[in-house]
Amino acid sequence: MSFKKYIAGFAMSILLLAGVPEAAAASGIQNETIYRILVDRFNNGTPANDGDANVNDPNDFHGGDLKGVTNKLDLIESLGMTTIILSPIMKNAKRGYHGYWTEDFTKIDPHFGNKQDWKDLVEKAHKKNIKVILEFAPSYIAKSNAIAKDPKKSIWFKAETPKGREKWKDQTFALDLDNPEAAQMLKMAGGQWIEDGADGFLIHDASSVSQKFLKEFAREMKKKKPESYILADNTSGAGKTLKDLPGIDAVLDESVSRQFDQSFGKLSGHLPDKAFKENTILHIDGPEQERFGQIAGENGRNAATAWRLALAYMYTAPGVPMIFQGSELPMYGKKLSEVQQLVNFNSGDPDLKEDFERLGALRKQFKVLQTGKFELISNKDSMYVFKRWDEKDIIYVAINNDKRSHAAVIKDLEEGRQLKGLIGDNLVRADENSDYTLTLPRETAEIYVVSEDKGINWALIIFIIGVMVVFVGAIIILSRKQKRHAS
Repeated sequence: MSFKKYIAGFAMSILLLAGVPEAAAASGIQNETIYRILVDRFNNGTPANDGDANVNDPNDFHGGDLKGVTNKLDLIESLGMTTIILSPIMKNAKRGYHGYWTEDFTKIDPHFGNKQDWKDLVEKAHKKNIKVILEFAPSYIAKSNAIAKDPKKSIWFKAETPKGREKWKDQTFALDLDNPEAAQMLKMAGGQWIEDGADGFLIHDASSVSQKFLKEFAREMKKKKPESYILADNTSGAGKTLKDLPGIDAVLDESVSRQFDQSFGKLSGHLPDKAFKENTILHIDGPEQERFGQIAGENGRNAATAWRLALAYMYTAPGVPMIFQGSELPMYGKKLSEVQQLVNFNSGDPDLKEDFERLGALRKQFKVLQTGKFELISNKDSMYVFKRWDEKDIIYVAINNDKRSHAAVIKDLEEGRQLKGLIGDNLVRADENSDYTLTLPRETAEIYVVSEDKGINWALIIFIIGVMVVFVGAIIILSRKQKRHAS
């Protein structure tokens, strides 16, 4: 950890000890922070189930499995994640590493492990208060699925062939989810996964799914587990809202990712003038998208810096933040074969990982960042300031996405207040006009919590100085010992 990072982290800890209120536990999708995983390209926990995996073929299995996810739960927890979404792990056709060539909706593909591996993952995740959501692709089955070969079930299928930019659709048949038998088969499969510990589903390509089916599926799953989440991957239906998708708790829309790419992927990008809806999944990277680090690099900016600013927004603005595997390193890639690589956990920027951890901790600490009201204060010259508040806390978030320093003025605070920075060591008090000026250097962000201005806290300052003196003294003594040993 760099000395600057140490001081910032130490200052934040002191501020929390000095009276910054702690959020009460809450429930609901807005309180989650999601880590999305493409299981086959995440982490190989055991070679025993690799089978015919071929890491040299970008269109084949590479060995990632459920044990690999279980082995990384400590890392996922340290990043502040409360939920993981797994790509479909159901039994797939040959080379169906992505999970969309389903041959059996109730069985685990052998490449990913077995039922015990699934139970181990769920049990250990739940002990860490991490929910496990499965991506579920109800609209398609593999052409090799036994259902496709049963003449009696020919009425289960749509007449047209699945179309889309994804090449994997060429190997599928489209299910007619208005057919009651087909719908019942899928609801039974979903119910089985819920009974086996799943905490909900991400419905793949939900905008192409029958709304009647979505509503019934969500109702059936929540009957079995009321706290389960039903999320919608709205890939081919950009612009659809929750009203259009009945029974859905939150929507993952590619248009959101594109806005983040445009805003933070380049220096001086303009941030959104309106807040996203509370039930919007805020995401950048994804399993079939160009990596954000790649976009930032091609625009001439440092990927880690771009990520820090994007995270400051994602973790504090209305919506549900979701990170794709490896973003904390960060990872790079333009082509699908580059984007969908096994994660190299031995690489990365340790300072960026600390940013993930710090912002994840703050989001957990302050309920207001999850469910508080939102007001845009300023959006000028790539200096973005907004306010989150509830009956307990007031927080201001400032993001300078420009190449120059900028300032913004807060005018609506009552007398006797101050703003404490939770990322750096910033402290802002009122000037002679009772205004509060937030000044940020280029490409930085700060989160300010409003508290009572009690003047200079000499007891706290003396305590901090004492701790630092002991710390510096220990370093000097250690350094002298090392010199004596060396001589």
